[in-house]
Amino acid sequence: MGLATPRPRASLPAVARGEGSPIKQQGRQPGGGWPGESDGAAPSITSGCEGALSDSTNQLFREVFERVSQGVVVVAVEPCGTGRARASVLHVNRAVHALLGRDAAASPGCPELPSELQERVAALAVAAAQGEATEREELSFKTSNDARLTLDLRVEPLSNGHIAVLLDDATRYRNARDQLEREAQRRAAALRREVEERERAERALAHAEAQLRHAQKMEAIGRLASGVAHDFNNLLSVVISSSDLALLRMQSGDRARAEIEDIRKAGQRAAALTRQLLAFSRQQVLQPRVLSLNDVVHGMERMLSRVLGEDILLAIDVAPELAAVKADPSQVEQVIMNLVVNARDAMPTGGQLRIQTRNASEAPRGASAPVPGPHVMIAVSDTGVGMDGETVARVFEPFFTTKERGKGTGLGLSTVFGIVKQSGGSIAVHSALGRGATFEVYLPVTDEIDAPFAVRHDEIAESLKGGETLLLVEDDDQVRALCAKVLRQYGYDVIEAGRPSSAIAAAASYTGAIDLLLTDVVMPEMGGRLLAEHLAAERPRMRVLFMSGYTDDTTMRHGVLESAVSFLQKPFTPHALARSVRDTLARAPEVRESSQPIKV
Repeated sequence: MGLATPRPRASLPAVARGEGSPIKQQGRQPGGGWPGESDGAAPSITSGCEGALSDSTNQLFREVFERVSQGVVVVAVEPCGTGRARASVLHVNRAVHALLGRDAAASPGCPELPSELQERVAALAVAAAQGEATEREELSFKTSNDARLTLDLRVEPLSNGHIAVLLDDATRYRNARDQLEREAQRRAAALRREVEERERAERALAHAEAQLRHAQKMEAIGRLASGVAHDFNNLLSVVISSSDLALLRMQSGDRARAEIEDIRKAGQRAAALTRQLLAFSRQQVLQPRVLSLNDVVHGMERMLSRVLGEDILLAIDVAPELAAVKADPSQVEQVIMNLVVNARDAMPTGGQLRIQTRNASEAPRGASAPVPGPHVMIAVSDTGVGMDGETVARVFEPFFTTKERGKGTGLGLSTVFGIVKQSGGSIAVHSALGRGATFEVYLPVTDEIDAPFAVRHDEIAESLKGGETLLLVEDDDQVRALCAKVLRQYGYDVIEAGRPSSAIAAAASYTGAIDLLLTDVVMPEMGGRLLAEHLAAERPRMRVLFMSGYTDDTTMRHGVLESAVSFLQKPFTPHALARSVRDTLARAPEVRESSQPIKV
């Protein structure tokens, strides 16, 4: 079935299709012209007006039809015998000429379509006219100039019964489709990346929230621990110092001497426990100096070997050119010792312990709150039983232990955590069940250079005596009475005050020189530092010695240590108190100024 021979003059029906169109559709006129065209009869006035409107509408349709970018072939389908139909091309637009590579002006009207295209157009039009479902299809054929052309064909029935076959360059269609698919893939990939980034951000947020909760928990426990340590230090100062004073008055063969010595030893053990609590809560006053961790490790090697025993092999691997750090040597030794003891307990049947030092460009992200910049790492590794993830998450909590009851206080690693954090460093843990554990401590590198460190020998008791006047300010009655008793035994004239307001009043009423202010740091009304600044207005050459069992290292550094004022940590022995007083008095007085007296 082919297309009928085109008429000499093509006529185009209304291109609007579908029911409900706002433009009234008209059938093709007998002359084959556009709908609404006159067939030669003389029109009346009314029909003349309607004709003018119809001509205007037809002209609009012609312009739209010719200007549309898609090729349009309008086909009329007429029955011709039983079950047969004939398809005739009524019109094609300029886009069809362009697709076929022809000049529309050179071949007006309906051009002869290539045979393959003509057959498919006829078949699609007849099928659509008979109500059959048609789908978009591609047709590839040769044009008159032997060029291969692939068109996309689609059928659209018109409201006047004609059929419009729409032609598109299939290559352009495929390109558009491919471009659309690529764009969809690009956007899908972008969406996946966005989802992955969101998931990573959510995981990072969850990790940060977990770290924050852990830090808040550790801080709360630390505050509790430091508060308990403060109260214990005041009590232990009385216990230890009273024991020392009692022992001084006893003969070597006194029956009660052994009991008093036991009391003193118990007090010292309790003092060590409070020091661990203070270390965990970062409430110690450190005395840092520039040092090499290699020197600290080598200095402890013999002692560590004795602690480990014969069934554990100690291996030391230190970097040859290790950078210097600034830390308290005794606290660094405490960190190493606690880590070694913890490793020893994790190897009950023996094993190997390795201590390693290395320079690091920065602390790893896995470390607790790392600070930027170069660090020195000291690692303690063991081949013990290891820990699971839940244990690693709680390993630095105070009083948390996996040891049997009575075999551990749970303060060893919490003390390590507190000292490292207070020293400005960070710590990381790597462990798995059955694979041992590694604790890595990172301390910031320093460029400072300290004077050579010399060990100072204790002075004999006679050299600690004096006759100066001291102002003692302590809100704990027992501690104040004990300090006053000890200092008077060493020959000092002591003025006692239980509150800062009493101290200010006593200093104002005392006409003589006050050589030293011995004051607690944390007291009601005002702190010791503020009290010293207040008294400096009237007594600028008075020396100051602070004492406390509850000290915040940051506050002390900004308020006391940077001013080169002496500090005595509770609990202390009578000898330590006398020595600190004597050392402070031996220093040249530091002239301090106070802008305004403080009212209390």
